[in-house]
Amino acid sequence: MGDSMNVMKSAIAITCITLALSACGGGNSADPLDPLEQDVEREEFEENEEENEPTMQEITYPFHAPLTGIGMEESLEEVRPIMFMVENSPAARPQSGLHMADIVYEILAEGEITRFVAVYQSEQPEIIGPIRSIRSYFVELAYEMDTLVVHAGWSQSAMNMLVQRNIQHFDQVYGDDKYYWRSEERYAPHNLYSNIEKIMEGAEDKNYRTSWDDPLDISFTDYKEFLYTDENGTEIRSSIPLEEHIEETSNAVMNEVDTDNTEVEENKEDVGLTDTSTANKITIPYLLGYNVSYEYDAESKLYQRFMNGEAHVDKESEQPLLTKNLIVVEAAHQIVDDVGRRDVDVYGPGKGYIFQEGSEIPLYPGKTWIQFVPLETTLTFE
Repeated sequence: MGDSMNVMKSAIAITCITLALSACGGGNSADPLDPLEQDVEREEFEENEEENEPTMQEITYPFHAPLTGIGMEESLEEVRPIMFMVENSPAARPQSGLHMADIVYEILAEGEITRFVAVYQSEQPEIIGPIRSIRSYFVELAYEMDTLVVHAGWSQSAMNMLVQRNIQHFDQVYGDDKYYWRSEERYAPHNLYSNIEKIMEGAEDKNYRTSWDDPLDISFTDYKEFLYTDENGTEIRSSIPLEEHIEETSNAVMNEVDTDNTEVEENKEDVGLTDTSTANKITIPYLLGYNVSYEYDAESKLYQRFMNGEAHVDKESEQPLLTKNLIVVEAAHQIVDDVGRRDVDVYGPGKGYIFQEGSEIPLYPGKTWIQFVPLETTLTFE
């Protein structure tokens, strides 16, 4: 996978995190599946005769989405991802479209207010938002992932970086309002939305590049993908490693690493951690009403997100926010002005954790949520 790669540069683009995590954990990852060897067939993986009980069905596809590893009918290798800045103040909840993002970062913006940086490629929700302003460290993420950027306003340092790095972006506040709309259900500024269709129209109007010229190379484990249908008939796609039978994985696993590709040993005994500690519930203590937790569901093999103890759901569909891979990264944070704007060092070095079912370290196919937290943040594992 290339040990000579700049690990921290890759980290902000997910690849680095996979490289860093490969240094520890309970097993060696298998080679990625060759998409050309996949048959477009669907066969039953697990049958359940009783009505209204959960079922599993194995599914295979000819291609895989670059950011999730999930099977697709068409190749997305040349489709440029789009990054949206999504608000997370209480007035903005529940948000729209986060449940369909391939990758979501949550990072502190002002004071103790967090903001989502949501990256879309494999799915296209009809509504995304509320959309808010961009920060310089959000621009760093967009630059490393080679995405189009969607925002409404900016800090001066963010705009300077957008210009210096010639990043193609859409700013509702200054000139691109036609590619957004405001909802009458909420008051401004918590009611600004857009979607992939409008941004693609804007890309054509502004002659922006829509091809992905610098794609990421994310390593995923060898796996079986399945369609899980719960007792309410809701269908959820998920995956399991090939070497594991579905009933054998009932717990989630946490791995602790640092970002210079070496295993973290210090302080493990103080908090009772091992290289692969069970972590069926993780609590991340952002302050002032931003207490975040994730709970692992052994049937769907996904983490569900909670805010202040309540399930975090999509506004329109009311679907829960779920992730296959949960990554928590400690990074240096600094207040830079009287408003409370921050600078966050997304390049590191720093310490991180990855949470996923099973014991493999590279990412499992599925959505990934990445939580940036200040140094020495005390996480709770159960």
